[in-house]
Amino acid sequence: MMSSKRMALFSLIAVFIFGLVVGIAVDRFVFQQRPDHRKKNKDIEQHIFEHFTKELNLNSEQQDQLKKILDETKARHREIEKTERQEFRKLREDFDRKLIEILNKNQVEKFRELQREWKEKRRNHKSSPK
Repeated sequence: MMSSKRMALFSLIAVFIFGLVVGIAVDRFVFQQRPDHRKKNKDIEQHIFEHFTKELNLNSEQQDQLKKILDETKARHREIEKTERQEFRKLREDFDRKLIEILNKNQVEKFRELQREWKEKRRNHKSSPK
C-alpha cells in the first residue's frame, strides 16, 4: 500500500499530466485557427453550392435560397464553435483553480511561470509562418 505522501505525489503528477494533455488538445484543436482555415471553408461552401446547383438542377430562386441556408448554417456553426471554446476555457480554468488549491506557495509560483511559458510558446507558434 502506498504512503499518503506517495499517493498525494502520484495524484498531483496525474492531475498535472491530465491538465497538460487537455491544455495541449484545446490549444491544438480549438484555439489555433490557421489563416488558410477560412479560405478553405469558403472553398468548401462554394463547392457545396456548385455541387447542389448542378446535381439538383436548381433554378435561380432556389440558388438564392440555398445561399441563405448555407449562410445561416455557417453562422450557427460559428456559434457552436464559440460555445465549445468557452466550455474548454472554463474546463481549463477549473483545472487550474483546483490544482492551485493543492499546491504550496512555491509550487503556485512555479505553476504560474509554466503557464506564462506555455502561453508564450503558443503565441510564438501562432505568429510563426506556416
